[in-house]
Amino acid sequence: MKRLMLLTISPALILGTWTLAGEAPAKPGKKPKPETKTDELDPKLKAKIAELIKLLGHTEYDKREEAEKGLLEIGRPALKQVEAATKDKDAERATRAKELVAKLKLLADPSKVDRNCTNGWMAVYGEQKQVQTFKAPADLEIDTIRFRAARGHGLPGVITVEVRKLKEEKDEKALASGTVKPEWTTEAGNVTGVSRFMTWFDVTVKFKLQKGETYRLVFSSSTSDTAAPWLVNCLYRDVFKSGSHLRLLDGKSKKLGAYDLVFQLCANGKARIDALSSSKIELPKREHFGLGHDGADMRNVRRGLDQFGQGLL
Repeated sequence: MKRLMLLTISPALILGTWTLAGEAPAKPGKKPKPETKTDELDPKLKAKIAELIKLLGHTEYDKREEAEKGLLEIGRPALKQVEAATKDKDAERATRAKELVAKLKLLADPSKVDRNCTNGWMAVYGEQKQVQTFKAPADLEIDTIRFRAARGHGLPGVITVEVRKLKEEKDEKALASGTVKPEWTTEAGNVTGVSRFMTWFDVTVKFKLQKGETYRLVFSSSTSDTAAPWLVNCLYRDVFKSGSHLRLLDGKSKKLGAYDLVFQLCANGKARIDALSSSKIELPKREHFGLGHDGADMRNVRRGLDQFGQGLL
């Protein structure tokens, strides 16, 4: 298993940091405009939140549980409406709303996450897969898939990397598939493997890409769980214009934002498709995993919130 040698990053890009949004100062000679109260939530999202809050008081336990998970998946945008529900006349709804407020407040505001960080990640475990789409710029024969990843506190299971066509039947065989073990023994007899620092991994494969066709790079690890997932490196911005990131859970794909996984498709030692080729980003050689895409730092697990729970990552 080889590691990709990388250039040293400038200090300005090392590690994810908090960036607090501030107001721009008023121009000299002009009076600042009075504040106007606006509802920044999309009307459809606001209606969805209201419906889920209503279900918190449903007579069926499973419905109440599903509603709570749905609100946690929405995250901080639901906080204001959930807080209002803590005063609901329905005792069950009010109680659950109070518990949810405590959990939602532990989630950082996504707008305050440093989108320029290089050590971001998306969790891969169990039924949760991470997908990066890409378009082939030419007819290519690929022999290596490279990706950057780390682990949390626990050691995960084996991770599988597949290349599939974007539009295909569910039972269609992948164009290419390879695995990486969490630990292995080097020629010198030393045990090494995935660590808490972002590392490049090579998967040897052979497959052909057709110019103009769109494909999916799929990361999965059925033997990993929520306590010990693989953390596949992800940049929290759109750096790869010919594709995008998707989360695949229970057979349903969802776009979480304008994110891109860090990967390379290589032939004869040369990267032919590179997620960072147009971003001018240089990744550091040794970099600890950073913030999750929702702003939650995995190293600070708090009571009452499963930061690896379905819908949160």
